[in-house]
Amino acid sequence: MSKIFLSHATEEHDLVVHLANYIEKNNLEAWYAPRNIMGGIDYDREIIAAIKDCRAFVLILSRNSDASEDVKTEVYHAVKFKKVVICLDVDDVEPENLSYLLGMRHRLNWLERRDETLDKLVHDIKMIPESDSCETTEPKSETEAVIPKLRQSNIQPRVPETERAPKKQSLRKILVNALAVIITVLCVMFFIIFDLNRIAIGSIVIVILLAVLGALFAIDIKT
Repeated sequence: MSKIFLSHATEEHDLVVHLANYIEKNNLEAWYAPRNIMGGIDYDREIIAAIKDCRAFVLILSRNSDASEDVKTEVYHAVKFKKVVICLDVDDVEPENLSYLLGMRHRLNWLERRDETLDKLVHDIKMIPESDSCETTEPKSETEAVIPKLRQSNIQPRVPETERAPKKQSLRKILVNALAVIITVLCVMFFIIFDLNRIAIGSIVIVILLAVLGALFAIDIKT
């Protein structure tokens, strides 16, 4: 389950704890620092990774958070990673330090209707598809992108010719090769045993041998 990143100033610690508990009671998972960062881990890197993987980015907007450079950096990365940014106003304040990054984004007013505002916040978060909120990874090849679609339609992907397993040699092909070896051995034995005119007989034997091997080779190719 993708987490909901809660961005806040240090002064709003009690509020972020309350907000995280409310979110998690509604079957969502909240993430905020320092609760979700283990000791000895690179603090900045963990925060950036959490923003990159979050489902939604919730900013607790107050005078303190508007003045915080750390919060500004978090909002910057949320915008960079194209996350859904939801502003929860807990102060009657117009942002100055964050005005450029927040732009015209819709803001929920915590001051007027707290319970209803939290219900609306949870509802809006659940409307965000998880697949659209997380960074997508490009497939390693076109085949990886096509195979899931083929599986859905029960179509088996075509295996390239070069990747197919070689077929077993047919019996006919084995017999042709064996016959070629036998003829070659017989011709050599005939040439050695019969001490005739070696030039005449040898020439005849070589011509016959080449003719037979050529015919067998042609048959072998067709098989």
